[in-house]
Amino acid sequence: MPTETKPLLFRGDQGENVLCHGMVVNLLSIGKALFMGYNRETQWTKYWIMDLVDESKPVLSVMAEVIQLLQVNKAQMLKQAQEGFVGATSLMEWMVRKGSLPMRKAKMVVEKRSNIRRKKGKGKFPTRV
Repeated sequence: MPTETKPLLFRGDQGENVLCHGMVVNLLSIGKALFMGYNRETQWTKYWIMDLVDESKPVLSVMAEVIQLLQVNKAQMLKQAQEGFVGATSLMEWMVRKGSLPMRKAKMVVEKRSNIRRKKGKGKFPTRV
């Protein structure tokens, strides 16, 4: 049996999260596909918006409590940021967006740089915390 990494509290919300994500994507897709600002055939999207609000309301109070009770270990975060490759994925995505590199090429560039840093002893691959 695989080890669960999510707290029990959030496992039940995953289905609602997927449902809400699908509704948002549908709404954005319809809005992007319109030729003009308003189309009477899309009036039924108001039901998606109402469902989205209804599904999201209960999560707000739970997440507010989670954020209030969140404790951050700043020393551990600083340590991992200095020795690991925390920003490698963000750097790769930035290179794809702004540098017009294909994803495969950006990945190779970031991997090469990471390997150079590791050989110089300036970083290591993070272990699971």
